[in-house]
Amino acid sequence: MRRPLLSVLTLLALPFASLLVGGPRPASATSPGAHPSITKRDAAALRLQRRAAGLVRRAGRETQAQRAECRQTPRPPATFTHATPSEALRAALIVMRRPPIPADNVPEQAFSYDQLTADGVYADWIRLARAADAREFYVVPAQREFHPAPLSRDCLRERHSRLLALLDGASADLRRAALRIEERVNRRDHPPGGFPDEEVVTLFERGQDGTLAGGTRGGTLASLRAQGVLISRQLPDFSSLIGLLLPDGVETIELFYAQRVDRGPHRPAEIYPSDVRLTLPVQDNVASFRVPRETPDVYPTTMIWRAVDGSVVRTVRDARPPQRGYGAAIASAATGGAPGAAASRGGAAALGSAAAARGGGATVATASSDAAAERQERRSTDLINAATRAMQRDPACRQELSRETTFTHAAPSAELLGTFELLRRPAIPQDRIAEDALGLRMLGARGVYLDWIRMARAANGREHYLVVAQDRGLRDPLSRACLRERHRQLMLLLDGAPPRLRRMTLRDEARLNREEHPAGGFPKQEAIYHFERGPDGQLAGGGGGVDLDWFRRHGLFGTAQDSVTAPQDVSAVTGFVPDGVRTIEATFAQRADRGRHRPAEVYPSELTLTVPVQDNIVSFNVARQAEDAFPTKMVWRATDGSVVRIVREPR
Repeated sequence: MRRPLLSVLTLLALPFASLLVGGPRPASATSPGAHPSITKRDAAALRLQRRAAGLVRRAGRETQAQRAECRQTPRPPATFTHATPSEALRAALIVMRRPPIPADNVPEQAFSYDQLTADGVYADWIRLARAADAREFYVVPAQREFHPAPLSRDCLRERHSRLLALLDGASADLRRAALRIEERVNRRDHPPGGFPDEEVVTLFERGQDGTLAGGTRGGTLASLRAQGVLISRQLPDFSSLIGLLLPDGVETIELFYAQRVDRGPHRPAEIYPSDVRLTLPVQDNVASFRVPRETPDVYPTTMIWRAVDGSVVRTVRDARPPQRGYGAAIASAATGGAPGAAASRGGAAALGSAAAARGGGATVATASSDAAAERQERRSTDLINAATRAMQRDPACRQELSRETTFTHAAPSAELLGTFELLRRPAIPQDRIAEDALGLRMLGARGVYLDWIRMARAANGREHYLVVAQDRGLRDPLSRACLRERHRQLMLLLDGAPPRLRRMTLRDEARLNREEHPAGGFPKQEAIYHFERGPDGQLAGGGGGVDLDWFRRHGLFGTAQDSVTAPQDVSAVTGFVPDGVRTIEATFAQRADRGRHRPAEVYPSELTLTVPVQDNIVSFNVARQAEDAFPTKMVWRATDGSVVRIVREPR
């Protein structure tokens, strides 16, 4: 399996690359600063926490499999109401007390399933706020944030019994870590009295066309008054655009970002070139600014809120919002059980996300040699990124991050039409997608065949859109002069480096140049994408961008955690295949390889599923985490049962 170039390839990937057949993107290691290598002791502690989290998740999965009443209710789409927010919420935000204007109107379908996690959005009280720098935001209040109903005490006891059985014979350290994580998860996600019914307010950035361009989870009135509600968007130069919603009475804010950012227990800190101090005005309850920090580090170390007379309204230290779930539990366990520390550490949250994805089986610990190799890979990536930033000082060597999608009313090629029976059927009303749909605009493809988008319904009822385009719209490769300049900068950085690091970095650079910057440019090829159809008929998750040759050999598959129709730790697999395929036999190995220097995931057994194809689409659930839900082997069969193709490792 080819070793990924971590963040270098992440930066150069197309939008939606994480949803391609290749699966999730590797974690970003880019930074305008530097982070020291993790120690062997910290690496061992992280492995212990990951394994402990995996055992807790496995105990939960076994409980859910045996007892249906222990499966939590999946999150439904947001709901809306024409009711009026409480007087307390309206009194906290002057922007909500002004009369509505036409620009406040946001249609319900504009909120995607993933953007808004609220119940009872006050549809008549959404307000447009314009910051002092002219950036615009939507302030969206709601009756409550959605929380899955906590598990009953009986279910928690059952999970605890299964966890103790899994810990039989385990080391004392592993046992203590797993029980601490279980305790934190129970306290945060399963409070005996349930979650309080509290109003929340969410901030969304307003796109150039008036649509929603990003948002965050809602903050309660208490959290708004305590620390504000912050959203961020990372830019190509590794800085971030910030929007911050603040309560009435705050006229200016003073922000301090420390040079050294703690990423959590056992994680290397991020060290930036310098401290940052900003003083900003607040307008319409919103402050907007740009800060030279990556997305994990956008929360200020200290904020001072000042009134119109300059007096201090509030001093906020470490404004990171609290977590729930395994991320918070792992952080808390790693700090010895201090909930405050757990809630404020971004690195621990990232670890929690990784560990939480390993619930279906047992995680095999990474050897110390693997940990050292991974540190070396990250160091190699950091050096290439640093050389790239130095190269980009020349404006001629800056690549555009993405391109605007273009559309055409032309017809696809006969070869493409001959591959999909779905494309050859007449268009129906459900096929229609507006050009300004967020998913289409973010593709960056050239010449999307607007009249040839087709909605496909799989045998299990899931609906997806097939989208085809004249070309993927890949960015133009860097010139040879720019690549020579990056190589020169890289050689300066490698001066005095160990020979092994030098060899690895130069190999990575050569591969990056070969794959992302071919001398003759990228050939123009028709591209194939797929998107999930949301409950409102709009685009949900999706991706693609594969050419016809790849598609005929591998199909186009994507995976996602199926939080709608399946219990936790079960993933939805959906894929398009060419004409002539009527059934697919999908095999999932017991041991899921997660790449070099990463622990493999070992599941209870190998799985083989036979599923029907309908409208060129196949969709099914599998007891695997999304990362491991790509079949190890697929057998495509025709109507008469004959083998059309055998596909191995279709990543």
